[in-house]
Amino acid sequence: MAFSILVIHDFKVTANIIRNYVLAELGEQVTKLLTTNSSQEAIDIISQQKLDLVISGRELLGHTGIDIFNHLKRTELNSHTPFILVVSNDHTPNTYTLQGIQHTIQTPFTQTELRVVIDHACDFRKSRKNERYSILGAKATIQIGQIIIPATIINLSSSGILCKFSYIQSVNIMDIAKLTIHLPADFYIPDPQGISMTPVRIQIESWNQQFRPDEIKVAWKFTYVSEEAKDSLDRIFKKLVVDISKF
Repeated sequence: MAFSILVIHDFKVTANIIRNYVLAELGEQVTKLLTTNSSQEAIDIISQQKLDLVISGRELLGHTGIDIFNHLKRTELNSHTPFILVVSNDHTPNTYTLQGIQHTIQTPFTQTELRVVIDHACDFRKSRKNERYSILGAKATIQIGQIIIPATIINLSSSGILCKFSYIQSVNIMDIAKLTIHLPADFYIPDPQGISMTPVRIQIESWNQQFRPDEIKVAWKFTYVSEEAKDSLDRIFKKLVVDISKF
């Protein structure tokens, strides 16, 4: 599945946080991610482009987030598009439910909390194959040739993984890689291993003083998964679905 998302917020920092969280969680599922701090520009976009999700701040220049929601519902293109309102922690969701807004998130929020609200609003779980999960404390080791690279897992699905790690100049990232996932101790699930993968997206996160890549993010697609790894991954996803349903 592919998604087109509009983020509206008058604070650029907050808009960038939402943008980064969305990209980290949904990755290549997002085909278009638009951000603006102009309520009028947002109204124009909503009127002219089909969207799969709109995330808006409450107070905007010229209009409110509620105004944006009401305009969304009046358009032919996006009358059924899911809408999430970002509110301060001194507002209660019931205030907005009475106005037809079913999905809100209070600031400050974590990446996982935003993902839960997005899942509820969009029902992304209909596409289990592409479902991506964040696992707090999960690590990975990636073997490319004879080099072992320690990495932090950003998110994981049954078909691929997104990791962040320190760039090693002598390693060809485009080569086939072997993956072992190291789970937190409280999962009580064998670490998935016996997984081969190829890169589908590479992003440089930071540069060193010699203007060479320092940290990078790489999204991999699984090309082979052992039966033992499939079993472990299935148990991981079942546990995470149960944990998320408790929210």
